[in-house]
Amino acid sequence: MARCVHNIVFHRIIEPDQGTAGEGRFWMFQDRFESVLDLIASRDDIVLTFDDGNDTDVSVVLPALLKRGLTAKFFISAGKLGQAGYLQPSEVKTLAEAGMTIGTHGVQHVSWRQLSREELIYEIEHSRDVLQELAARAVTEAAMPSGQYNQRVLGILRRAGFRRTYTVDGPWARASDWLQPRFPASCLDTSETIRRALRVPRYGLDGAVRAGKRWMKRYRWW
Repeated sequence: MARCVHNIVFHRIIEPDQGTAGEGRFWMFQDRFESVLDLIASRDDIVLTFDDGNDTDVSVVLPALLKRGLTAKFFISAGKLGQAGYLQPSEVKTLAEAGMTIGTHGVQHVSWRQLSREELIYEIEHSRDVLQELAARAVTEAAMPSGQYNQRVLGILRRAGFRRTYTVDGPWARASDWLQPRFPASCLDTSETIRRALRVPRYGLDGAVRAGKRWMKRYRWW
């Protein structure tokens, strides 16, 4: 039987003295985030991912991971680098040299479903080129902004040679799959809600509903 993994995606991790304006619900306070890391630190079936390239990826997340001997995948929007609230270009290499995986999240964090073929290729390939140069290593994984994709998007990613792609259709996947669903952690989550999410069965009604949604996204053209 293929090995099952649980992919979790985090976004901005908020330090105690920071506000949350403009973050929607996809953020988490630092103390709650660290309690989640403590919960999963001893497990080898969890894949941690971080989207967007927020500045807290280096100031908060990286030290917390290294303290626990954990690694993660960071999917960075290349066009946001250097902007307020986002990583500096030099920090991409900081993450890579610390043993973290660098992946692309596009250039400007726009829905890839809505783009023309030329715009989509630019979002995917230009961001990869920028991140490869900054990280000084190959970028072979991608995460689709807002989890938006269709057959056309997946086809372009495959032809571009990406080894693995990530969505937000979680919470579990076969480790060998090219398309990897993830569970999106939010400010509403605690270590207990994460624990429950990781126990969601692959089969049964819930599993069938999730599989149906993934099938629809994967094979639609619109």
